[in-house]
Amino acid sequence: MKNKNQTAILALFLGLFGTHRFHLGQRALGFLHFGFFLAGFILMLVIPNHIPIKTSFLSFFFGLPIIVSFIDAILFLSMDKEDFDAKYNNKGISETHLEETENIENRKKIQQDRDNFIKQQRQIRVQQKNQKVTTIVNPFEKSGLQKFKDYDFDGAIEDFEKALSVRENDPNIHFKLACAYATTEQADEAFYHLDRSVALGFKDFEQIKTADELSFLRLQDEFENFQNNNFRLSQKILKKEKNLTESSNLLEQLQKLAELRERGLLTEQEYTHRKHILLQ
Repeated sequence: MKNKNQTAILALFLGLFGTHRFHLGQRALGFLHFGFFLAGFILMLVIPNHIPIKTSFLSFFFGLPIIVSFIDAILFLSMDKEDFDAKYNNKGISETHLEETENIENRKKIQQDRDNFIKQQRQIRVQQKNQKVTTIVNPFEKSGLQKFKDYDFDGAIEDFEKALSVRENDPNIHFKLACAYATTEQADEAFYHLDRSVALGFKDFEQIKTADELSFLRLQDEFENFQNNNFRLSQKILKKEKNLTESSNLLEQLQKLAELRERGLLTEQEYTHRKHILLQ
């Protein structure tokens, strides 16, 4: 890195020899200054003192580089540091630019690391949240599995139904419930929950074909059609089951209305009105 003040001092005091140009790495201009000095020095020795032209030669060869160097010194002193660096310190500017570029890249890397860290923390929080939800479901599912292993199939069905009341779209619980119903030879319920399991994303079809718990279903005549339909019930059967479910719900509601009337919580007029609404 060249210093403009130092260069100006060299031009002011040693400019006759081209020192300031050598300092700036401008060797051609340096040798030109020094050539004028050397030529003037040689002429001073060779030409006798009594020849009038000697003074003119010495003035030219010594005076010109002195005047140019003096002008250079003034220009260096008046020049802005940024302009001086841009013109004579290209290497320094490149190094500075490289350093600034590295700093920018480091800042980008730090920002990227921060973004990745925040993203990982969000994923961890989501996983923890899902684990909490799973913890809520697991007691029913776990107890249902234990009851199933203890051959308490009715108890297992009850617990699996409770697990579905919390997460009704869990394909694994539907599959386990289908196994429990199939073990108790309740084919319609088993087919229904197996259909729901596949509809919700259960893909282990090989397990459906080989699981011992589903052996009763595989003996049913409708299993072949069920398998050919990619382990899904036909729309006709689903509609029939839906109608049966709706009829069952309607019957339960009518029974509840009758109980409320018998307990005196509904008048005969209110009972008749609500019954009429349900039957519409």
